[in-house]
Amino acid sequence: MFPKDTQTEVREISGIGTFDFDSGSTQKKTVLGVSIQQSGNQSETAILCGSEQIAKNYATNFSFSFLNYKCENVLQMNKTGAGDSAFVIINYVRYDTISGTTSPTYINGFSYDGIFIGLLLFLMFSLMFFGGIWNKVIGIKTKIRNGNKFLGNNSEEGKIIYYD
Repeated sequence: MFPKDTQTEVREISGIGTFDFDSGSTQKKTVLGVSIQQSGNQSETAILCGSEQIAKNYATNFSFSFLNYKCENVLQMNKTGAGDSAFVIINYVRYDTISGTTSPTYINGFSYDGIFIGLLLFLMFSLMFFGGIWNKVIGIKTKIRNGNKFLGNNSEEGKIIYYD
């Protein structure tokens, strides 16, 4: 579902507070998903990229949402209000997947080129295997000696002469 190098961070804040994800790094990253759970309704929790809001829960639970948000600033969690706790799950990768130039592409740990080469080799060996079986079966059926003639009414009546 996510690339194999996805970073998942889980944080809980009780009371008023701010927490920086990815150790406060400002390198490019793409946020892939966010979930916020709140123990009460005395405060709001927001996920920010710099000063821009990515997600906010408005004193209720914010179920897991898939995002594709490019962040080039500090990714942080900000909680207002002291009467409850907030629990945040965030998934991100440390590169830009939106432009698509630096994103490695994987399917369950295999890159697309590995899958393509494996499929190509499978087709080649399958063709060789079934081609060998086809030649064996058809070769037996069509292997009739050329030049065989049935002799009619002559001295060697009823005999077949083989020419090799």
